[in-house]
Amino acid sequence: IGDEQSIEQSLSTFSSHMRNIIQIVNEADESSLVLLDELGSGTDPSEGAALGIALLEHLNGKKVKTVATTHHDLLKTHVHSSEGMENGSFEFDIQSLSPTYRFLPGLPGGSNALEIASRLGLPESLGARARMELGESRLKEHQLISELKGNLKALEEEKEATARERNRLQSLKEQYLEVIETEREENEKTRKHLRHRVDQFVAQAREEMKDARAAMEAGAGER
Repeated sequence: IGDEQSIEQSLSTFSSHMRNIIQIVNEADESSLVLLDELGSGTDPSEGAALGIALLEHLNGKKVKTVATTHHDLLKTHVHSSEGMENGSFEFDIQSLSPTYRFLPGLPGGSNALEIASRLGLPESLGARARMELGESRLKEHQLISELKGNLKALEEEKEATARERNRLQSLKEQYLEVIETEREENEKTRKHLRHRVDQFVAQAREEMKDARAAMEAGAGER
């Protein structure tokens, strides 16, 4: 969906979006891939979010593969609690004010508009006023997203540490098995060598006994 507003055709941004969306709703099926950019934009935020929820539910019900972007928190919340849908976002480094292009499955994104504006030099008084207007609930949502991102990073670091430990243990196991195999081969060599020595000793003893018996029989014959 592109921005196809037209004065000539009396189409606003929202109207042009809806014209394309209606065509998608009528034609999409299980074999379709639908891409919706800024779903619910171009109109009243509450109505836009409600319309976006209805569209996603409709497409999900028809098993249409859909990728949608949005800034509406209502949409993100709905997707989080809906079967067959999943949030996702691209990581943004708030310290360097630059994207990392790392995809975070299951984690809704945040705009970080106030933080970015503050770091770009917005007067603190304006930032404080904006936070006041934003409301406590929205601030808590942004804080929750930040905490989730922190938890995700901690889990990834723990996962990497676990993988390193697993690799170390696997290496030790392979070394241990190699030592056992070497000892087994050495023991087998020693066993074969001892068996050979015993066989030699038995054969030699038999020869000596044979010679002794022959000598005894020869002496008895002379008497």
